[in-house]
Amino acid sequence: MLLCGSVLCAVAMAMLGAAFTPTPALASLAVAGLVLFVGAWSASFGPLGWLLASELFPDGTRGRAMTIVSTINWIANLVVSLTFLTLADALGQANAFFLYAGVSAVAVAVVAMYVPETQGRSLGAIRSSVREGPCCTPDKDHADSGDEDDEYDAEGGSDGDRSMNPLFA
Repeated sequence: MLLCGSVLCAVAMAMLGAAFTPTPALASLAVAGLVLFVGAWSASFGPLGWLLASELFPDGTRGRAMTIVSTINWIANLVVSLTFLTLADALGQANAFFLYAGVSAVAVAVVAMYVPETQGRSLGAIRSSVREGPCCTPDKDHADSGDEDDEYDAEGGSDGDRSMNPLFA
């Protein structure tokens, strides 16, 4: 769902860029692009970013991790809000939206390469696939099969989960 939403966000930004090209204004294309973007964001990055982040961290570190996730989210929102008018003045409205379409296309690649599928999988399996992904190498002594959460302590995580994440060591 996140991958589909990121593709639709990129298409919507491209539609908005096309609507603001020097040709006569295409109001209906702008409205369609805006509606598509809001719908795609609301069904993907809006809720799923929070849900995915809360599933990836064990209970013992989830509070601190979600604080960091929330801070990064608000900083990103602030950067977009503060830079859009400057970008629109410097690049033109169409090119500003095309730039955002490019950023959304990068998001498609990042989601496809790094975000694990979570549907129908246990939390242990999700965490294991993240640890084994292209950006992390699991510690052989602490790696679990990922199929069961039995080895997790009462706080919801194993010592291996905490020791493999440099933010929460």
